[in-house]
Amino acid sequence: MNWRLNVPGALGDEQVAQLLQAPGEVVSGKPGAVQVVRLQQDGQVFYRKQAPAEPVSRLLARFLRAGHWCSLPELEARTLQQLKTQGFSVIQVLAAGSAWRWGRPVAGVLLSAALEADSLEHRLQHADDSARLLMAHAYGALAGALHQAGGFDALRAKDILVDRAGQLVLLDREKPLGRPGWHARRAARSLQRAWFRNRRSGLVLDAAGMQAFWSGYAQGAGISDATLATLRRAVEAS
Repeated sequence: MNWRLNVPGALGDEQVAQLLQAPGEVVSGKPGAVQVVRLQQDGQVFYRKQAPAEPVSRLLARFLRAGHWCSLPELEARTLQQLKTQGFSVIQVLAAGSAWRWGRPVAGVLLSAALEADSLEHRLQHADDSARLLMAHAYGALAGALHQAGGFDALRAKDILVDRAGQLVLLDREKPLGRPGWHARRAARSLQRAWFRNRRSGLVLDAAGMQAFWSGYAQGAGISDATLATLRRAVEAS
C-alpha cells in the first residue's frame, strides 16, 4: 500500500507516523468497519478515525458527487476544512489521507486533536432549562447554516461538541457539501434523519426545546416563518 497523507503542519511527519501506528483504545466501531481510536502521547490526547477498503460502487458515487477519488476519512477531512474556511467551527484536523493499491483507495485515516468539551447531546440532556433552550437554539441555527451552505448530511446532536466557551464545534461531516443554497426537500430529509437518530440515541426535547431549535433553524437558514411552518410540519409528520 502507498499512503498519501496531508499533514497541515501542527505535528511533524514523524509524530504523525507514530500516531498512525499506535494501538490506542477503540471507542467506537468494529473490526472491518470504520473505527475511532483514542490515543495518548506525551500527555496529549488524539483521535484516529480509520476506515478499511470500501466497495467500488461507493467510491464511484463519491467521486461523481464530490469529485474526489479517496477514502471516507480523507473526504471527511476535506469537508471539515472546507467548512472551516466558510466560518464554521470544526475539530482540528492534524492529518488525513488514503492508502492506495493499484490506483484504488483501500484504507483511510483522519487524525484529530482532542478538544476539552462535552457532546451537545449530553448537554441537552443534562443542562438546566435556561441553558438547554439556548443550546437548542444554537443547534437549530447551526443546522440551518449548514443547509444554507449546501451541507445536508444529517446533523445529530452527538456530531457536535460544546467547548468551554459554549461554542458549538462540528465533530464530523462524512458527506461532501453540495451547491450552496437552501433546498426544502433536502432540508426536510436531513432533519427527518437527524431527529430520528437523535430519538434513537435517547435525545428528546420538550415543546419549548423544539420551539427554540426551530427558531434557531429559521435564523441560520434564512427562511421565512411561512416556509419554516411548512418544513416543520413535514419533519414532525415523519
